[in-house]
Amino acid sequence: MVVHFVKPNSPAAIAGLQPDDWIREIDGAPVATFAAAVEKLRAIGADPLRTECVLLVSHGGDTAVLRLKLR
Repeated sequence: MVVHFVKPNSPAAIAGLQPDDWIREIDGAPVATFAAAVEKLRAIGADPLRTECVLLVSHGGDTAVLRLKLR
């Protein structure tokens, strides 16, 4: 899934997510489609005990692990 927009000062921006990043995994699960990513992130956000999630992203040939603080 390709990121097209990152809201300034959002948890994603603070974690380092940038436009044109490819999200490869969310919490270790491969993300093949936008719908799959939305569903996974919705489930994570609905869990009141979750304080962060982990994204594996690629950008310009580099791969990075980003920790998003949810609360």
